[in-house]
Amino acid sequence: MHSVKTADFGSSACAMCSQLVYGTRPLMRILKLRNFPIFDKLKLEELLLRMSADNWCLLNDGTSPQLIVMGISGKPEKLLEVEKVVKDCVPVIKRFSGGETVIVDEGTLFVTLIRSRSALRRMQMVLGALALFP
Repeated sequence: MHSVKTADFGSSACAMCSQLVYGTRPLMRILKLRNFPIFDKLKLEELLLRMSADNWCLLNDGTSPQLIVMGISGKPEKLLEVEKVVKDCVPVIKRFSGGETVIVDEGTLFVTLIRSRSALRRMQMVLGALALFP
């Protein structure tokens, strides 16, 4: 039996957490956010990656103010027009993971998938079983 459980956190970020459940343990937890600050979202992602044994999908619709996000190995002097960034007071942050350098703002839709190694086998088994029943 599959179900989606939803809980409204009632926070200013309009967070909503859902989970696709098979049996007693969720296959994936889904956290929906709106205009959640990107720096806080990156801290949350790192915490979930390091501390949670569950699979996660984080959705964030927009962030402000506009800023630049760089991957952990990005070199500002190679990827940014540093003088213009400083002149225009554009904030720059580095995420703990790799990836390209991007400009984000209130029009950016963020999607993050965090996969737990321990939960992967269970998820593969359930999804394989679901394929048997179209």
